[in-house]
Amino acid sequence: MPLPPFEAYLEKKRIVRRAIEAAEIPYTFVSANCYGAYFVNVLLRPSEPHDDVVVYGNGEAKGTYTFPMHKSKFQKGSCFRGRTSKRILE
Repeated sequence: MPLPPFEAYLEKKRIVRRAIEAAEIPYTFVSANCYGAYFVNVLLRPSEPHDDVVVYGNGEAKGTYTFPMHKSKFQKGSCFRGRTSKRILE
């Protein structure tokens, strides 16, 4: 469950997305905060001991860490690709 301030932030983003979709404006959203609530929660309590690890799903990695320089290059290029039109990139 996301933290209430983060959930409020996401709700504002949902409203904007739905308005753009309803207006049928071509779009490509780039999201960089897919696990923001989790990391903020951990950062707020750095001294709390962690004896367990949570693995969501089957543990198969479906993403990678990308350096910001490479990520921005990909994001700029993906805005003009047909297959990323009307999609959310995370």
